[in-house]
Amino acid sequence: MEILSTYINDYACSHHVEIQIEEYSDCDTLWWDMQSGTTADLFMLDIQMKHMTGIQLAHKMREACMYQMVCFITGIKDYVFEGYDVDAAGYILKPFERPQIDKVLDKAVDILSTQQEYSVLQSGKDTIRLYHTDIIGLEAVGHDTKVYLKHSRTNNRDDIIMKLGINEFMAQINMELTIIHRSYAVNMRNILQITKEECIGENDTHFPIARGRHEEAMQAFIKQNRGSL
Repeated sequence: MEILSTYINDYACSHHVEIQIEEYSDCDTLWWDMQSGTTADLFMLDIQMKHMTGIQLAHKMREACMYQMVCFITGIKDYVFEGYDVDAAGYILKPFERPQIDKVLDKAVDILSTQQEYSVLQSGKDTIRLYHTDIIGLEAVGHDTKVYLKHSRTNNRDDIIMKLGINEFMAQINMELTIIHRSYAVNMRNILQITKEECIGENDTHFPIARGRHEEAMQAFIKQNRGSL
């Protein structure tokens, strides 16, 4: 869509961001190319496409462990809810204007910059690099710390055990984590829901909240999600 490309290029110029645009007329061709190595930081997918829809392509991507950001374009509001299962970075409703595009691109740039942040920690004799955006939460396991990780472009490992106490781990890692229990801490960026008793995160992870920590956890969750798409 020519107007979409114009808005994206305008954003790149005004924010001094280097952006390269590739356009596809159908999801089938894009999926074929992706299996041959084609990739991008952000995919803007039209939901209402013939044959394979944008939603169907996003599901194929996740099933193939492709965790690039996706944004959906649609003229029907009801379709927005179909994107939650694939962790969509945003939604653009037709007819769209530049502020909608700018909002999505602002979020994408923020996520990409965060994905580059990491800490290098010593675990016994091992030196481990942990990207902050991959961390869902921590659990104290004896004298060690279990780190719950989500699969992403920077990580395809399962959860790991660090030979560090949870307080020592949090003192060494250079990122914001919210303590919700004496044995648990979470990265609110990867928490999807908070109930009275637990934080529910990516990968269907569940972290109990201590009775006196619920208000603090809720405020941190609200702060993290304020202004989200």
